[in-house]
Amino acid sequence: MAQFKTQVTSYGQAAEFLGNRNGRTIAHNTTVERRSADFIAVQLYGTDVVGFHADGRVVLRSGGWETVTTKDRINACLPGGYAVTQKDFAWSLHEYGPDGVDVPFTDGMVVNA
Repeated sequence: MAQFKTQVTSYGQAAEFLGNRNGRTIAHNTTVERRSADFIAVQLYGTDVVGFHADGRVVLRSGGWETVTTKDRINACLPGGYAVTQKDFAWSLHEYGPDGVDVPFTDGMVVNA
């Protein structure tokens, strides 16, 4: 999993990491970018792979780049209880817990933290 300078798994953590800046590097080729007053994105190269909304929604995107690095960056930012997994080249969002739900990954899917 990615070793970030700080943990960023929510809007609040991302806002604290940014402070009064609009962007800041968090890992190799990965930045945290303030897009608006209530939206902060984690960007890998040119793709916002994770978007944190102030209301607690977390939006996930691969931008069509379903790579090990993209999955790693998304997983490093997911709130506890979730992970993007892969089986036979297909990505899924796994929700841990007694039911262990797997949902096929789609760009723009939302996790409600």
